[in-house]
Amino acid sequence: MQEQKTSRSEPEYEMLKQGDVMVPSRDGTLLATDVYLPSSGGNPVSGPIPTVMERTPYDKQAPGRAETALYFASRGYVAVIQDCRGTFESEGDQEFLIPEAEDGFDTMEWISNQSWSNGKVGSWGCSWASWTQTAMAGLGAKDLAAMVPNMSGSN
Repeated sequence: MQEQKTSRSEPEYEMLKQGDVMVPSRDGTLLATDVYLPSSGGNPVSGPIPTVMERTPYDKQAPGRAETALYFASRGYVAVIQDCRGTFESEGDQEFLIPEAEDGFDTMEWISNQSWSNGKVGSWGCSWASWTQTAMAGLGAKDLAAMVPNMSGSN
């Protein structure tokens, strides 16, 4: 019997963090965003690369989030983690689920306009952070290439 081998990606890069980048929404509210860039020798990797994003009301700097960002950045992705409107470092008033479609769409547009973006964005998150994905997808965000919504609403 032949042993089956599994393929796993291995870390290839270091990580540079740009903390609390304030991303504008359509009404001018600024959304606090941490951007984790793959790097080598202390310099960001050049060329457009794909992005993975989580928009969360649960604190973008909570334990485990930086480790997740490091996982993605070390494998050649830009990781973007954002505090939802009215939570933690983001401006505005918190309105349960109401602004998530537009704020997510606007964040996707912001990502698309960054020099490091190749126009392909994947998203992830659980519970409210799942709703941020499905709501954004409902507006037809053009760069959304993949989603991993875990325990999300659908209406």
